[in-house]
Amino acid sequence: MDDLIDRFDLMMNETMSYLDRAWEVAKMFRNPNYDYDPSDLGNFTLPETPVEGGG
Repeated sequence: MDDLIDRFDLMMNETMSYLDRAWEVAKMFRNPNYDYDPSDLGNFTLPETPVEGGG
């Protein structure tokens, strides 16, 4: 059960970090000269974890 809680905490922390960064990037659009670059959001992908009982 602790492993599941740890994985959930990691997922939520990574999600919140991504959303915080996305909000900062979204605010940059107020500047009409802002040139959006997708790399501004960074790479917040989580490594794949095996699913128990899956195949």
